[in-house]
Amino acid sequence: MQRRIKKVASYTVCGVLVCSMIALAWVSTFRFRSVCEKCGAIRQTIDWQFPFTRWTVFERSRVYETPVSRTLATNGIVKVHDHQWIFASGGGNGVTCALGRASQVQFTVESTSVALLIETLHKSSELSFRDRILTNLFGNRTTWFVRTLPPIGSTTGSLVADDLRQWISAQSEYLDEMASTHGKE
Repeated sequence: MQRRIKKVASYTVCGVLVCSMIALAWVSTFRFRSVCEKCGAIRQTIDWQFPFTRWTVFERSRVYETPVSRTLATNGIVKVHDHQWIFASGGGNGVTCALGRASQVQFTVESTSVALLIETLHKSSELSFRDRILTNLFGNRTTWFVRTLPPIGSTTGSLVADDLRQWISAQSEYLDEMASTHGKE
């Protein structure tokens, strides 16, 4: 009888220890997002770490395309490359909120209107202005004004070359003003 009690007690202790280790591993995760500064793809990563340290035991990442990365790839603007990841944001394992150099860029690359703008400029052979947009898109201090540009359009519903040139002229002034005010990254 006592032998059985000891056996049950040892199983109970082992079960509690295993459950505690699983709970500790779950609590000790650091989750973060990074943005590729070449194409705008996003990588989501989970690091399982020793509690309250930066020592990673196991890491798992997933890369996914964004509207901007898809546009850059399908239009041949960015060729096949090794991703160059810049930390955007994350938290966990004792860190409440960590912000990196791409903390604002992550929202711009996920914008379908920004992707459409890049594609329109590319297909209209407005490569100089497209490149200005791309330069500012990947700067953390300048990305927000790319994200807030008004949509290209006309009163007739179709885009003609004069409408596009007029829009670019107005937005060039805006970009110049914002760049001088907020600086380049």
